[in-house]
Amino acid sequence: MGLAGKLKGRVASLLGRKKEKKGDTLYSGLSSTTLASYAKSVLEELGTLGPRPAASRESRKAARRIAALFEEHTGDVTISGARINAHKRERETLLLVLSVFLFSFFLIFSMWYLSLLSAIIAFSLGWFFPDFLSKADEGANVHAVVNPEGEVLSTIVLSAHHDSAKIIKEKKGQRRAVFFAGIGALALSLCSFLAVVASFGKGRVFLPRFAGAETLVLSALAMAFDAILFCLVRGRGEYSPGCGDNLSGVAVLDSILYYLKDKEANRLPLKNTRVVFASFDGEECGCKGSEAWYGEHSELVSGAVNLNIDGLFSPEDLVFLSKDRNGKVELSKRVASECVHIASEMGYSVPMGELDTLSGETDAASASLAGLEATTITSMRPEVKTPAHTLQDTPDKVDQKSLEIAISIAIRYIENCDRMTKDKKAEPSFLDDDRKYRLTY
Repeated sequence: MGLAGKLKGRVASLLGRKKEKKGDTLYSGLSSTTLASYAKSVLEELGTLGPRPAASRESRKAARRIAALFEEHTGDVTISGARINAHKRERETLLLVLSVFLFSFFLIFSMWYLSLLSAIIAFSLGWFFPDFLSKADEGANVHAVVNPEGEVLSTIVLSAHHDSAKIIKEKKGQRRAVFFAGIGALALSLCSFLAVVASFGKGRVFLPRFAGAETLVLSALAMAFDAILFCLVRGRGEYSPGCGDNLSGVAVLDSILYYLKDKEANRLPLKNTRVVFASFDGEECGCKGSEAWYGEHSELVSGAVNLNIDGLFSPEDLVFLSKDRNGKVELSKRVASECVHIASEMGYSVPMGELDTLSGETDAASASLAGLEATTITSMRPEVKTPAHTLQDTPDKVDQKSLEIAISIAIRYIENCDRMTKDKKAEPSFLDDDRKYRLTY
């Protein structure tokens, strides 16, 4: 018996206990609470895989395990490879550290041309990094497809990721320190540029001349920026168990797949909406797995909407993102607001939020850059401390209620979309009948 088969046995026992309760049925005995229990069981089983660095043997093993779970519900499952520079950011940051150090050193001794050159190298590394300086490893993405019985008129991509993050030893206020030290480094760059303009043609470019007090202060800020960056990239060399971030999202995907295929088995399939369930590798190193996947499957997801699920911990901290990738990528406010409205109708308070500067990114950014309308539901607000990226990111840190909320909203979104694309009048949604189904805290 496969993993999903064992979990179905647990669900069956849960259903048996739930038959005495009224007012909580979702479909054929399945309730939101039961699906959340199923998802928590999946999370606990997958949690035994341990840490899974991007594009590693462990992450590929996780992809095969997830594919086996999906195959318990559908035969349309694919594992696809992705070339991922898993250590690209670390090497990029180390070169940035070296460049900033040289930049500060040259500035202290008034070597303006060399200082400016170092500054240009340092900041350009944030935008461009030669791939040949970082070896690409083989990552693994996995996806399953549920097709409707009729013509495909809309597509929804439900996504998560299965790699886990490197543990970073981050102290209180470190992000703020990086920000202000970075401002100092930028100010130093401006000083270098102005000094080069002022000293052009005077023949004193390489003559050591000790800098003034203001330059020393700015150099100290740049050195602080350098030291903090070095500590961040150095880390511990350990990886998080990655259960909340983000096996919780994978578990939610599997429970929704289970739900839809169970409906289909009972002659209630989706009519005109295709749902793609995708679990990506490489999210923790720049979302490289999802970037490769969207490029490879552009025809499958053409015109699709992406609901990304990432980092479900506390239900009180859940948000739908409207900005991603450190605030640089706009997500779909329309989709996010629709999900907020659905949550409100179901008795939940899940507002919109943003990932601003130094807050990280999710795979919804890759979807948005690929032309999809996308949003992410997450508990990992910038202002909230979670167990993510630590050794404490274990299954017990994931509140089952957050799984239930994500499952319920995603199912309602799918069914609403499917009703809108049908030619004939739709049957009532199992989530619309308040007499049968209501979600409250």
